[in-house]
Amino acid sequence: MVFAASACLALLLASSASAQSRSGESIFIFDDDLSESTPAPPVTPPPPKPPRLAPQVWKTLARFKSLNEFNAYRVRAREVAKSWGWSWGFLRQRQKDGPLFAQEVAQPCDPAVQECANEEMEEVVTTGLRASKNNSITNNQEAGVDEGDIVKAFDRFLVVLMHGRLFSIDTGNAAGKLMLVDRVDAYDDPKTESWIDEILIFKDTLLVTGYSYETGSSNISLYRINADGHFNFLARYQIESDDYFDWSNYATRVVDGRLVIYTPFDLSTYSVDEIMALPRIRRFTEKERFSEWQPLFNVQDVYKPILPAVYPTLHVMSSCPIDPVAELRCQSRGIIGPHQHEMYVAPDHAYLWLTTDSDEMDSSMDRDCSPERSTLGERSVPSTVFRMTVSSGSLAAAHAEGWPADQFSMEEKPAHLWALVRRPPLTCEVTDEDGNDYMPMALMQIADDEFSTRPAKMRASDLNEVPLLKDYWHQQTRFADRHVLYGSSDWYQDDSSHSELIVVPLRDPRRAKTLPLKHGIDRLELFGSNAVVFGQQQEEALAVSSVRLASRPQIVDTQVMPGIVESEGRSHAFNSITDDDGSGLFGLPTYDSVAAENSRWRDVRTEVRFFSASRDLKLTSADQLSGRPEEEVTEEGYDCAVSCYDWYGNSRPIFFRDRVFALIGAELIEGSMNGGRIAETARVNLTGTPAWQR
Repeated sequence: MVFAASACLALLLASSASAQSRSGESIFIFDDDLSESTPAPPVTPPPPKPPRLAPQVWKTLARFKSLNEFNAYRVRAREVAKSWGWSWGFLRQRQKDGPLFAQEVAQPCDPAVQECANEEMEEVVTTGLRASKNNSITNNQEAGVDEGDIVKAFDRFLVVLMHGRLFSIDTGNAAGKLMLVDRVDAYDDPKTESWIDEILIFKDTLLVTGYSYETGSSNISLYRINADGHFNFLARYQIESDDYFDWSNYATRVVDGRLVIYTPFDLSTYSVDEIMALPRIRRFTEKERFSEWQPLFNVQDVYKPILPAVYPTLHVMSSCPIDPVAELRCQSRGIIGPHQHEMYVAPDHAYLWLTTDSDEMDSSMDRDCSPERSTLGERSVPSTVFRMTVSSGSLAAAHAEGWPADQFSMEEKPAHLWALVRRPPLTCEVTDEDGNDYMPMALMQIADDEFSTRPAKMRASDLNEVPLLKDYWHQQTRFADRHVLYGSSDWYQDDSSHSELIVVPLRDPRRAKTLPLKHGIDRLELFGSNAVVFGQQQEEALAVSSVRLASRPQIVDTQVMPGIVESEGRSHAFNSITDDDGSGLFGLPTYDSVAAENSRWRDVRTEVRFFSASRDLKLTSADQLSGRPEEEVTEEGYDCAVSCYDWYGNSRPIFFRDRVFALIGAELIEGSMNGGRIAETARVNLTGTPAWQR
C-alpha cells in the first residue's frame, strides 16, 4: 500500500519474495543470476567475498547527454547492487510497448563543465492569483499552495471525491439548504482503474488524481464545474509511474495556476539487458479518444545522482500550466537518487529531500552514545535537497545530513529553507543506561546561496542542536511564524504515559523549551498564531491541549474525552477557523472505541467533534455532528466500482462561508452553533439521486 521502501538485504538475498501494493496483488522479486550451487567441502575455506563497489556519484548537478551515457550508468548501478548482494529485475504487472528512451538529440549545455546561457524552462504567464489561506477549506501547509484532498469549494458548491466519483452539493444561500446537484464517474473504465485519490481546483477547473496498477500510470482528469454546479469532462491524462501514495503526504499541489505533481520511477524495475522506456504521457478526450504515447521528458532532462544510491529511483517533479482548453504540457525534471524522499511545496519552489538509506551505507554502530553527550560534531546520514523553481523548472541542490520526518518538517522562509531533521550519528547509537533509545535532532537553515548546480558540503553553521526525541517512532512537527514545535508518542499510552512537546525559537534555538503533556502527541496542528495537540491519554481516551506560542510558550488547557479515538491521521482531517483575538473553533473526526469493539468496521459510527477556544485558549467541547455507517446510508441502486477503500480518509470538518459542515462518509452534514454547542440543521446523502436526474 505504501511506497515500496528500499528492500532489506535479507529480502533481496532470497530467490523470491513478495511485496504488497494497494491493488492487493503481490509483486515478485527475482534475480536470474542467482543459482543453486554445491556446498564446498568442510575442509575448503569459503572464497573471500568480493569487495563492494561504490555507487557512482557526480560532484555537480549535471544531466545525461545521451541515451548511451544513461544506459552505461544503469549497467554500473546494477553491478554495484550485485556486489552488495542486491538484485535487480521485477516481474511487473504492466508491459512497456512504446518508444525507447528519447532519440538522440542535440546535447544540451552542461553547467558542470562549461558556462551556459539561461536554460530555464519557458515561463508561462498565468492570470491565477494566489489564494489566501482563508479562501481554502483545506488545511493546507502553505498559504497560496493548494493541496490535493477529498473536498473542495467552488462558489456556493462543495465538491466531494468518493468512490472514484465527483459529487456536487449546493449549499444554497442560507443555512439548512443542502442539495445534491450532480455526480459523475471520475474514471474511464473500472477494469483499468485502481484508485482515485485527490482533487484540486483552479478557478472553475477540477483536477482529479488517481493511480492504476493495471496500466502502471498516474492519472490526471480535468473537469469544469459551471455556475449551476454541474460537471463537464474535459480530458484525462495518463502518466507512467510507480505508485505515488504516501501515508501522510500528498502527490499534487496547485501553485499560481500550475499543477505540481510528484511521480516516482524505480530504475531497478528493469534488468540491465531489458529495453527501458521513458515515463510517457498520453491524453484522452471523448471526441479524439486516446492520443499516441509521448515521452514525458527526454533523457537530457534526467539529472545524474549526486548522492550515493545502490538501489536508485528516478524521482520526477513536474510543473504543468493549467489551461482547460489546451493540452496539459508538463515541464518535468528527473532526479536519480536513493528511494527515501520527502516532497515539500512552497509558493515559489518545490523541494525534494533525498536521503541515503541506512542499508546503502558502510557504517556500523559499534558503540553507545550517551544522550547527555552532544552528537553535533559526529557525521550523520548524507542527504541532498533539490529545489525546483515552480515557474521555470530550474533545478538546484544543496547537500545536507539527516532527514525530515515529513513535509511539515520543512519551511521556506525569507532567504532560507528551514528543516527539522533526524540526525543520528553513523558510529554510535544514542541510548541511556536503561536501554531507552533517543533520536538526535537538528534544526537546519539552508541559505538560498547554498542551492547550486555545484553544491558544496554542508556548512557547520547550518546546524543547530535541539533537544533529542524520545519514543521517536511517531513524530509530529509544525513550523509557526517564530517557532518550530515537535514531539513524539508511544504506540501504546497507559495511565502513566506522558509526552514532551518541544518548542524551539527560530531566532535562538538554544532557548528551546520542553513542555510536559499528560497525553501522547498523535496530532500537532497550528491554531491561528498558537497550536493544539491531540493524543491518547490512555488506550481509550483522547485528549487535546492548547498551546500558547509567545515569548514564554506554555500549555494552557487540556480536555479529555474518555472512550474516544481519533479516526483519521492525515493533516486534512483537522480544520479550524480563528478570530483576530485568537479565539476560534476547530474540529476532528473521531469514533467511540467502546462501541467499535462490538461492530464491524463498516458499521462504526464516525463523528466530527468540535471544540471552541476562547482568546485565552481555554477549551470547551462544542459537541459533534454524527454520521451513519456506510451500509445504513447507501441507497438502493448505488454501487461502488472503483476506489472503494478510503486511503485518504472520508471525514472532514469544513468551515465555509461562515457556516459549519462535516463530511462523514457518504453524507454531508451542516450544523449551527447555539449556546456554544453545535446542532445539526441539514444533511444530504451522496448516494442519493442527483437533482438533475430526478
